[in-house]
Amino acid sequence: MQDLTFDQLDENEKVALTVAILYPHRTLIAVLPRLFKFEPRASDSTYYRCYRQGQDKLREKGMLDGEGFPTDMLFKVIPASMLVQMTKDLSRELRLLDKQHRDEEGRARDQKTEMTREMEALKEKLDFRRSYDQLKRSLSLSLQNDIDTAIQMFWKGDYDSAMVKAYLPSEVLGRNLFRLLYGDKEGAKVGKQGDRLKKVWNDEQLEKRKHPGIQVIASLFSVILWYRNKMGAHKELSPTMEAARTCIVALLQAIEELKRLGFKDVLAS
Repeated sequence: MQDLTFDQLDENEKVALTVAILYPHRTLIAVLPRLFKFEPRASDSTYYRCYRQGQDKLREKGMLDGEGFPTDMLFKVIPASMLVQMTKDLSRELRLLDKQHRDEEGRARDQKTEMTREMEALKEKLDFRRSYDQLKRSLSLSLQNDIDTAIQMFWKGDYDSAMVKAYLPSEVLGRNLFRLLYGDKEGAKVGKQGDRLKKVWNDEQLEKRKHPGIQVIASLFSVILWYRNKMGAHKELSPTMEAARTCIVALLQAIEELKRLGFKDVLAS
């Protein structure tokens, strides 16, 4: 075995030798077609078979260890002229690997930066605490408690509960508003939130002459009612973060509109 020369190795062994020294980090199919130089190109299974044959022979000759790494005997067989070229090739391969590593690190940093930016934008978009804090003092304690709970449920990811909790203040506010607009007697007759909102929405004189903007409030409450029915109470549709957010934002916007129109008693009841 000591007298063995490089030229005595067959083609499969030479390819397996090259892979072990220069390309242990590469996938085989990325380098084998270039090293074997079959014309026309062989099938992947042929490349693998020839490579494994060469690898097994090198192991038998003691040139590769059990894990396929080169032994001292392997380097004794390679001519000095080939070692020089292999060193150059190995240096080029290391530079390429370093560049790929730096590029991957750069992409990872860019992705992390972009993800952080998106998360901050989403957090800002979903942060209704600031607007709620400005409205909170004008609300009754019971309304505050329900809204606080809705927001807590939202941040916990319990979106259906958040929608149900956001609906409760809207129902109270809708009932209070309806009684203020039409009196207690009419308010007692119309017991469903949907019916109350429909009457307010269809009351053109109320919108045009008495309270311009009242239809906006009815629309906002209607949005909450719809989501509550479809995704909260009855779960006909899967509850989503955006739907829960819409309900809470619609509720806060409705409260803002009630303040603007001067319905302080509606908010404090």
